[in-house]
Amino acid sequence: MKKKKKLFGNRFFGLLVRNYIFFTLANVLLFFAILYIDAFIIEHTLDIPSQALKNQEELLRSGRYDELDSDKIVKNNGWIEILDENYNVIYRSSNALEKVNSYTEKEIESISDYYGSTKRIEMYRVKRDNDKSFILLIKKFEFDHDELENNATIEVLDDDYNILYRFGDFKDKHNYYTKREMEFMTGTYFQKYQIKKYDFIDNDGNYRYLIAKIDQEQINGILKFITESSRYMLYLFLIIYILNVTLFILYLNRKVKKPLVEISDAMTSFADGKDNQIKEFKGPEEFVRISDAYNEMVSKLKRSEQERKNLEIEKQKMLSDISHDLKTPFTIIRGYAKALADGLITDEEHQKKYLNIIYQKTIDLTQLIDIFNEYNKLEHPDFHFDLKRQDLGELLRMYIGERYDYITEQGFNIEVDISEEPLFCDIDEIQMQRAFENIISNSMKYNPRGTTIFIGVDRKGEWCRIIIGDDGIGIPDDVIDNIFDAFVVGDDSRNSKQGTGLGLAIAKKIVEKNNGRISLVTSTEDRYKTIFKILVPISLDS
Repeated sequence: MKKKKKLFGNRFFGLLVRNYIFFTLANVLLFFAILYIDAFIIEHTLDIPSQALKNQEELLRSGRYDELDSDKIVKNNGWIEILDENYNVIYRSSNALEKVNSYTEKEIESISDYYGSTKRIEMYRVKRDNDKSFILLIKKFEFDHDELENNATIEVLDDDYNILYRFGDFKDKHNYYTKREMEFMTGTYFQKYQIKKYDFIDNDGNYRYLIAKIDQEQINGILKFITESSRYMLYLFLIIYILNVTLFILYLNRKVKKPLVEISDAMTSFADGKDNQIKEFKGPEEFVRISDAYNEMVSKLKRSEQERKNLEIEKQKMLSDISHDLKTPFTIIRGYAKALADGLITDEEHQKKYLNIIYQKTIDLTQLIDIFNEYNKLEHPDFHFDLKRQDLGELLRMYIGERYDYITEQGFNIEVDISEEPLFCDIDEIQMQRAFENIISNSMKYNPRGTTIFIGVDRKGEWCRIIIGDDGIGIPDDVIDNIFDAFVVGDDSRNSKQGTGLGLAIAKKIVEKNNGRISLVTSTEDRYKTIFKILVPISLDS
């Protein structure tokens, strides 16, 4: 399945990040769009140019004061005054409600700038215990230059505005304020108006001051309109934001829910016994992995179910084979015992013969039961091998030394080729000898006397290789593929002798429990027609 390369890949985390970024950008753009619309409405509805004075700078510099649009500066009911460098009024708009001829320097300094101010003044009237009061005047100076720190001056005044104490960094040397200076500083002059100043230099190089007296009601109306407009815009933003969040949640829900529903439906269908795998699944990478894991699980369950059925069949076959192997000696024992019990065998020699046969069959039964028990023990999950570091070559020499006489007495030849190099492996000595015994006994059981049995050991890379072969009649083709399965024996074309078919199955389990591998090699060209090859890993300490 090809996956498109996207931001953060095609993962669920990437899906969340991409959609969250889109959601955030959409809301940020929405917020600034509403701010722009709000500013546009306020500017055009109230007709307040942001550059009211600066747009009329040329008229101020050229002295054409009558051409000034004072309404844009003071907004309707206010008026303006132009002062010379000595603070005398040289021009006053016609609608002025107060006619002041001049200002003092201290009064001019007390008036805030039209475009913001570097000075902020706060006044507090404090009562003392003797019913007398004093005025606390706090002047905060703000500078635009980074190298200068903001500072403040605190002054304590009496009721007549005489300065009693002064604290902080100050440049003023005066010891009192006039009433009008206090009104200018605190914004209480001419209660209906705010006073602002704007200084400029005319075309003749003269220093001039513009005093703007702005109607407070107009300002309050503007502030009220701005407040209400901003409130409505905030409500509009919240409504659109909630709608945006809802759409975002619904979209994410659809993107996440769709693949989950598909996976859930497939699981429900499988639980109902239907063969349902997820095909051509599309979605975030994590969901694709879940889908792949689900399909793999379904495949494994199918294989497991098939293996269970095969094991059930093998179990039934095993029970049948065990019954068959046990039935024959039991039948013989029962027959001979019945004949002896009924007195049918009166000859002492024949009685002894029958008793020997019964005895031999009981030995065969004991061996069969031991083999079945051994096989069952190896199958049990709680059975553990005692792996110890052993020289496998030396172990084989000891085994051959113990079994040499017996093998040769049975009419078989032995050829040995064991490497002199120490071959240390982590093995269970007793169980590994049992594996050798089963393979060699199998060769002796199904081959005629005179057959040569070869045993060789050498090193093959990181493995110890053990070869056990014979030059006998070979193994029938019909059992080669499943020679290590339980109860597999050759047909009559190999030999008339019979066995349980568990010897090689036990040998295979022992080798595997020792972390090794066993395989059958058959060849019509080599001297040895049947070769069992065992590989056991060399110990890491070797």
